[in-house]
Amino acid sequence: MDKVSDFKIFVENFLFTYRQFCLNEFLHEKVDSDLYKKYIMTWNTILLSLETDYLMGLAKVFDRSGETGQTISVYYFLDHNFTAHQDLISKIKKLRNKFFAHLDVRKMRDKEDFLKENQLNRGEISDLFKTINNVVAKLGKEFNLTEDFQEIFSQTRDEARNEGDTWLQPFR
Repeated sequence: MDKVSDFKIFVENFLFTYRQFCLNEFLHEKVDSDLYKKYIMTWNTILLSLETDYLMGLAKVFDRSGETGQTISVYYFLDHNFTAHQDLISKIKKLRNKFFAHLDVRKMRDKEDFLKENQLNRGEISDLFKTINNVVAKLGKEFNLTEDFQEIFSQTRDEARNEGDTWLQPFR
């Protein structure tokens, strides 16, 4: 078992999930634009797709190994307690399990209450990403990797925003 290779897989998936979050955040900042108003259905489809996928990716970060075998998640590498974020993690997992990945009959019949009960805060999600990245940076050092994960995290955000802006330019 090569935990360093597994860790690199975890980091790659985590950074892709974070990139989706950053792109979603960037595009949300444009919802008052004429471009948004002109293509509202397409725009909302993109926003919802990114949001669904980054929340699914975050839920994967906190999966625990079970009946289907070992899962590459943060718990695969260490037994860390994310106490400050436990309520948020629980909501993300509920949304993944009952709404995104599976349409739970009881929850779908009372969808508005379920979504209200599990409403997420973008600032809290951003803080959770930062916390995970701090753990990633610590693990990287423990695995004797030379990558600066704090810098890579920051670059991922900047690249998502810059490329998002470049992508939008022909539509303006």
